[in-house]
Amino acid sequence: GVALADTQLVLCLPFETHILGNVLVGALHGGAVSSFMEITAITALWHANKKDIELLPKTISISIDYLVRCKAQDTYACAKIMRQGNRVANVHVSAWQDANKTPVACLRGNFLINSAKNA
Repeated sequence: GVALADTQLVLCLPFETHILGNVLVGALHGGAVSSFMEITAITALWHANKKDIELLPKTISISIDYLVRCKAQDTYACAKIMRQGNRVANVHVSAWQDANKTPVACLRGNFLINSAKNA
């Protein structure tokens, strides 16, 4: 799901058993968490540029820091656009479960923006 909190998009990855990576300890799969954070970044870029954007932004590069084990529960994420030029944007994403001040993973990424200005 997607919610708007204080003008910032917050996305939710609802827990489902098929996204468990390690069922013995109840940890979410790292690929599910990283894909969720990448989608959060792209969604934030689209939302911030929806009047000018023609296509969804494309990932150039991402780096993920897994900080603690993601438990078998809902996970939330929000993105901050650190810098955006005409073609490339740098985005940081923070994912959390219990409180947004204690992230479980972070993403830093560069994304290609295909806007009407660049056509």
